[in-house]
Amino acid sequence: MLSLLFLHLFLYGCNILTWKRARINYCFIFEFAPTQELKYRDVFLACATCMTAVVGVMLAHLYIVAKGHSSPQVDAIPGLLLL
Repeated sequence: MLSLLFLHLFLYGCNILTWKRARINYCFIFEFAPTQELKYRDVFLACATCMTAVVGVMLAHLYIVAKGHSSPQVDAIPGLLLL
């Protein structure tokens, strides 16, 4: 579920990049304040940071399962219940 949210953020960053390269004034079209708009780099940074956290939690979960812990012990860890 979280991956879909971050995929949406990534595609939003791609849209902003495309609009900037095509010289479309999307700030004016969507009535964003020129000083408070998100740049494509900001969107990509937020997306990459969140996806890194999700992949890190997923790898930690796989490491714990591969180590031989049973499923109830792994499910008892609150941070790993997000996956």
